[in-house]
Amino acid sequence: PIKDIRNAIRILMLLAPRVPWETFWLEVPDFLASNALTVPCIHSITHLPTEPVDNGELGFECWEDVEVWMAAALTPERRRELLGLLPASTVNVYFKAAPVIVSLVRVAGTPWLVSVGVAAQQVWAATLRDAAWAVPAALLLLLALMLWLRLRQQALVLSQSGLYAAIAEGSQDQIFAKDIQRPIEGVIKADDAAHLATEVDEYVLTNEAAKGLEILLEEYTSYTNGNGVWISGFFGSGKSHMLKMLAHLLGDVEGQDYPRQSVSDSFRAKTPDAFLPGLLNKADKIPAKSLLFNIDQKADIISKTQIDALLAVFVKVFDEMCGYYGKLGHIAQFERDLDSRGLYGKFTSEYLACAGIPWQKGREQALLEAKNIAKAYAQATGGDEASALGILDKYRSQYRVSIEDFAEQVHAYIERQSPDFRLNFFVDEVGQYIAENVKLMTNLQTIAESMATKCRGRAWVIVTAQEDMGTVVGEMGKQQGNDFSKIQARFANRMKLTSADVAEVIQKRLLMKTEEGVRLLSDIYHAQSNNFKTLFDFADGSQTYRNYQDREHFIHSYPFIPYQFALFQSAIQNLSQHSAFEGKHSSVGERSMLGVFQQVAIQIGDHEIGQLATFDLMFEGIRNALKSNIQRAIIQAENHLDGPFAIRLLKTLFLVKYVKEFKPTLRNLCVLMLDGFN
Repeated sequence: PIKDIRNAIRILMLLAPRVPWETFWLEVPDFLASNALTVPCIHSITHLPTEPVDNGELGFECWEDVEVWMAAALTPERRRELLGLLPASTVNVYFKAAPVIVSLVRVAGTPWLVSVGVAAQQVWAATLRDAAWAVPAALLLLLALMLWLRLRQQALVLSQSGLYAAIAEGSQDQIFAKDIQRPIEGVIKADDAAHLATEVDEYVLTNEAAKGLEILLEEYTSYTNGNGVWISGFFGSGKSHMLKMLAHLLGDVEGQDYPRQSVSDSFRAKTPDAFLPGLLNKADKIPAKSLLFNIDQKADIISKTQIDALLAVFVKVFDEMCGYYGKLGHIAQFERDLDSRGLYGKFTSEYLACAGIPWQKGREQALLEAKNIAKAYAQATGGDEASALGILDKYRSQYRVSIEDFAEQVHAYIERQSPDFRLNFFVDEVGQYIAENVKLMTNLQTIAESMATKCRGRAWVIVTAQEDMGTVVGEMGKQQGNDFSKIQARFANRMKLTSADVAEVIQKRLLMKTEEGVRLLSDIYHAQSNNFKTLFDFADGSQTYRNYQDREHFIHSYPFIPYQFALFQSAIQNLSQHSAFEGKHSSVGERSMLGVFQQVAIQIGDHEIGQLATFDLMFEGIRNALKSNIQRAIIQAENHLDGPFAIRLLKTLFLVKYVKEFKPTLRNLCVLMLDGFN
């Protein structure tokens, strides 16, 4: 075997400086010397080194190997025993009438024997002469070996426990590529333009979202029938963020001066899909305006008990986009009628001259400005001031709004624009707004249908709703469920955001690692990957949750464990179903999954690398949104219990209380509370 040949050459080189040169020789077949040996080929004594060779470079493992070879000079039988009975060896070999120590190694598959020999007398004499040097050297080498083994043992302990604090200077936040404490808007607001650049830059186009966007753009750029898009996802899943990005991607957003092309370029850079850039190019060429709004914000003065409450919100937003007074529909209609006759500009000028204030301010005080309004109207129209008095009261009494009229107004506006122009409505949280109200759901369906009929694909309605439609509509009867399904049928284009999307967003926006972080976490992964199944898999009949898949998944998820994304989502959904949260829609309000996970990451930022986020830490992220009576037991425990761990465990039990798929056994609770790999 080559290994034995190398060992023979190594000991020969090691002893060479202390033994007369003429006592050495090496017989190596030419084909073996040129093809098989990785050490320099030695054919005669003149090629041996004249200086001691560093045994580290030669791969010499420890001093015990040296002692084995030196012992062979004294006891051939012992040499044979220690060498494990080489395939071919001999004890009594003579060279030039002198006994020699020889190792014969047969080359497998050939008749060749490789022999390395040295005169026994010369080796013995040289060993005795150098004993005074060799013994201390052996002791020093042994001491160095022991020290090396000790250091390696310490390194192994560090590796196995995952504690790289000494390397990373003790804190987890150093492994993140972006500042973990930077402000991140957990909830995207439709009317917030101040953070728009950051929202575009940090938007994560997940794989699933990219697939849904491709389907949407195919329909949008080559319209066939459906003009409705339904974006669904549970609380904090990023549906509002997606809606806002779509609004800027497909048109110029009213009231938000941000380059549409910049959003499109950002999506091109982020897309993993080969077909998406081409569809984005087609969408860029379609001129459009986007009306983006949160329906609850726009409906604050409109009662949901009104039959046309949902329509009134659409009309209000459309009127405001046209420059009319959307808060009062009859005044907006008054302005629209003047505008259709080309008198609106003249009226506002006359009103400014009469009242001394601009019309945009005066219309807010219409009850007090009746005389000025009548005077300006008479002068603008050439009519009688007396007959114009109370003109707005007449509009109020006669004002009616219908879906058909609204669709006709939208169509008229579009026709005044360029031939391919589109007007799109992006409505956030419409699912919560129409919950439990059959009439509102029907109105939404009719609005989309009427605009499809009138505008022929040039007016789209894109809305967001909760993922679980049963949660959105509450405890509805069968008829209500059918009505809701009918709306979904109208909104044929659907994009669904899942917990996998949320995990990917959190990993890319929050948990990206530095090169040093990747290196440190790779070491932990290689040391612990065989233990992941034992540590993090649930038992006792609980649902199977995703574990770490590979090194990259571990690095992207750390310090969180994959099951936490899906289990926390399920916990939130079930708490919401049991009315645990404050607010009119029983949702988490101003928090999101991203916000909760960021809070946890900040909380454990000063922990040593290798420690994990425990599930109880998620409780603090939703605490402020919980009803006080729901968390009374935890508040009492915090006031009266001395054990911090008991309080943490209580918070964990609270989070999983209504998750039927999770079995809170001792084993499974231990998994939830696991804060490290030890």
